[in-house]
Amino acid sequence: EGKIKKMLVFMPPQHGKFLPADTPIFTPNGWKYHGLLEPGDYVYNDEGEAVRVIANSGVYPWPVEEIKLDVSGVNIQAAKEHLWKIEVDKGGRERKSQIIETQNIFKTKQDAAPAIAVNKPLKGEEKDLPIDPYILGAWLGDGASRRGIIYAGAEDIEHFSQFGEVTALSKTFNRVLIKGLTTKLREANLLHNKHLPTEYLTASIDQRLELLRGLLDTDGNALKCGRVGFTQKPGRVAAGVYTLLRTLGFKPSR
Repeated sequence: EGKIKKMLVFMPPQHGKFLPADTPIFTPNGWKYHGLLEPGDYVYNDEGEAVRVIANSGVYPWPVEEIKLDVSGVNIQAAKEHLWKIEVDKGGRERKSQIIETQNIFKTKQDAAPAIAVNKPLKGEEKDLPIDPYILGAWLGDGASRRGIIYAGAEDIEHFSQFGEVTALSKTFNRVLIKGLTTKLREANLLHNKHLPTEYLTASIDQRLELLRGLLDTDGNALKCGRVGFTQKPGRVAAGVYTLLRTLGFKPSR
């Protein structure tokens, strides 16, 4: 507020607000362990902006507590003094934000379980991607792992026929061969290795939405209540889609 012109803040050394060194952190260059972050690296803040790391305080033993997030099922270990921005309900008409240490989250009486606000969509720059994001999403969902082919049912073939040469395999099943896609997939190390590349997960919001549209148009479903689902066996694609949804500010469960 400009009322204090000079202030000195003294704290004891190693007064932990920390996370374990092996905590995975999503960065503009993909996942990186918390303890390996260096000055000059970038991480995302709660507004989805990439911010620069200015220091690394080193690694040392420190007691931690475990926090389990209800919807995602993710367990996070953090120092007892680690600060969390949570939403609390203490009988008012609306929840209020509060910054609190791990060890104090459940010490105060609350009318409902504390919650963490869903992060804003991560901001990224428009990229010159080797494969159109929508095409890649559709191939990851219903594509042949060894070739640039997408399979489509009769109800979808009119839509997918705009992307390549259609061959009817039966009355209800079709193959769409997309020219040049096999070469691009090979160069991106995606043949027999389906996954969502980091450069797509950190691209612009519009490009990530196109990737998601391709995935949902093949392996997605929508219920009348408005919920949207994506069905995929456990593995790299499913894990990548979960991360993609989180980068877009959604609150997925699996």
